[in-house]
Amino acid sequence: MIISHHNYSNGTKELIIRHSSGQEIRLLSIGATLRRWLTDDGIDIVAGYDSMDDYGLPGMFLGTNVGLVAGRLENSQFSIHGKHYQLHSHSESFLHGGDESIAFRQFDDSIVKNDEDETIIEFRHTYQNPLLPGIQTLLITYFIKLNQLSVIYDVTSTEPCLCNITNHSYFNLEGTFHKPIENHILWLSASNVVEVDDRMIGRIILPVENTPFDFTQSSIIMDRVNEIKKSHSKTKGIDHFFVLNGDKKNPTIKLSSTTSRKTLSITTDYPGVTVYTTNYPSLKKLHNHYPV
Repeated sequence: MIISHHNYSNGTKELIIRHSSGQEIRLLSIGATLRRWLTDDGIDIVAGYDSMDDYGLPGMFLGTNVGLVAGRLENSQFSIHGKHYQLHSHSESFLHGGDESIAFRQFDDSIVKNDEDETIIEFRHTYQNPLLPGIQTLLITYFIKLNQLSVIYDVTSTEPCLCNITNHSYFNLEGTFHKPIENHILWLSASNVVEVDDRMIGRIILPVENTPFDFTQSSIIMDRVNEIKKSHSKTKGIDHFFVLNGDKKNPTIKLSSTTSRKTLSITTDYPGVTVYTTNYPSLKKLHNHYPV
């Protein structure tokens, strides 16, 4: 593959990885972000901001990695070994790593491997948040092949600390980010979902059977979103943690488009995943010039 880069005035570096097939993947040093995934037939399936300045600000966190704690912490607080920690957050509850999210940090990059079959790129950062215990060393590694992308997280800490990092990419398998995902179908190997209260805090694990959250059979996403809106007005769609059924060798998520005929298969060794359907969009321009 061919790798080139561009340096922006705000200190962000963009790595551009092109395959001979036409596939193009763009990664940013800020947040070790996945900014673009252009498939070999020219469909841009990942949303990214048009302005590089938007990556340094809170918002939709398009393609960034978020943490150290990606999920919500009620009242922005937690305890470890009996010691209480109070965090700062502009949100009602701590989310996406808060004001000191790794999404806003600049990572150092290095190319570990690059040939026609595979490119491996590592992003490193030493993370220190005065409100969290210890100093964390972060290594985020991208493994890039034709029609395949893997992300591995390795984190070490000098003290016990909460850590839950995730990638915050928004996928549209038709590349039409200005339209609802009416032709997208989701299958999810999850028999249980975490129900949330009016503050979006998970309270109880419930079976998905006979609920709009049952994706154990492939279902049109927007049909389920419209059902959920009627009884879960706070979320305005899907914004829930699904407990996976435990098979880590085979795909646990499949997102398909009946229009582009593309399928995104996802495998993870996390115990569950949060599915989010862009319920609170912002009017910031994307790199393909459509507003979110």
